[in-house]
Amino acid sequence: MKKIGFICTGNSCRSPMAECYFKSIIAENLKTSVFSAGTSCAPGWNASQEAIEIMDRFNLDLRSHKSTPLSNEIVENTDMLIVMTNMHKEVIVNRWPEASKKVYLLREFEENSNINDQEIMDPVGFPVEIYEKCFDLMKKPLEHLGEIICQK
Repeated sequence: MKKIGFICTGNSCRSPMAECYFKSIIAENLKTSVFSAGTSCAPGWNASQEAIEIMDRFNLDLRSHKSTPLSNEIVENTDMLIVMTNMHKEVIVNRWPEASKKVYLLREFEENSNINDQEIMDPVGFPVEIYEKCFDLMKKPLEHLGEIICQK
């Protein structure tokens, strides 16, 4: 089974939205397991209310989400770690150099991606409209990644 993790900072908005939406894309693929985690979070934080609202628009539910800190076990047992910013990539590679070949920016999976604009910035503390823009940046690369995963 292939294991894919979506990683952000607090595991309360970007990575839970990515996990939730990606699970809906690959729902029929029983060969892939999906989770999310944060580089700087405590265990058990809820998803932000704004992230819940965005997922509600797709009839997806984030209400039961609880944050998970990134750990040695997670990094070692995951096939792909998909991050939101270069900072996340650097944190992972600095702490787990052996993981460097399995860490990707989410927007690398966007067709015709602009290499200079691949980060998905943190919407925490901003209104729901910013969360919406954040998710809009994630949607196409998640769908493209889903196509890639489901073809394998």
